[in-house]
Amino acid sequence: MRTKVNVSVGVKTNHGVMQFGTVQWIEGNVLMIQTNDFMDVGSHCEVKLDLERTGGWIYAVAQIIHASPFSSNKECHSVVRMMDLSEQDRDRLAAFTDSKRGQSNTRRPIAKGVSFIGKESAPTMETTIPIRDPQYQLSTNNRRLTVRWRDSHGFRQDWALHLAHGRLPAKCPKPLRRAFMLRVVLPNGFAATFPAEVGEHTNEGWNAKFLIPMSARRRIEAFVQGAPRRSVLSAK
Repeated sequence: MRTKVNVSVGVKTNHGVMQFGTVQWIEGNVLMIQTNDFMDVGSHCEVKLDLERTGGWIYAVAQIIHASPFSSNKECHSVVRMMDLSEQDRDRLAAFTDSKRGQSNTRRPIAKGVSFIGKESAPTMETTIPIRDPQYQLSTNNRRLTVRWRDSHGFRQDWALHLAHGRLPAKCPKPLRRAFMLRVVLPNGFAATFPAEVGEHTNEGWNAKFLIPMSARRRIEAFVQGAPRRSVLSAK
């Protein structure tokens, strides 16, 4: 059954292009996504689906099965099928759509989305202890921002949650362009580079928005859970 929704989604195409959009309906494991860029039919992408705090996030690889041309307001509608969902994610997605249809909760409660240290929401800048701030370094061409952490405890306590929720508060000059490359370096030396966008302004600076590649996400989770390995990875 098709369920109308209005939730946020992050999409990373197989070309490495990252964009943010809105899911307009869900039918099983199929989503209708509205974005501001065209996606190639038949190709694969990574999606990060927001379950509006009731269930955290779902990360999945998806195949684009239909895409409409741009409309007059420069928007594109694409239909994607999420692949290889775990049984837990299927249950969470079904419970979420049930709640949107106003049906009684016949399923077990929605399990929270997997975050890097098991909490639902990221800390605010007011609750992130300043002494634990990372080092920021903007490249000379203003197209890449490197964020490096030295304090393992501080990263696990505060900053991993920011990354898990697809945003990173920054207290440094912004890149000149809205789209830039973000490079994060963990205390154990692991580094990952992926596309990001300049987000909203804050009292302390500004937010970077992004979708972490699944391979990098798994390595960050391993570090937070206490089993880090030194490595460098760049998202294509």
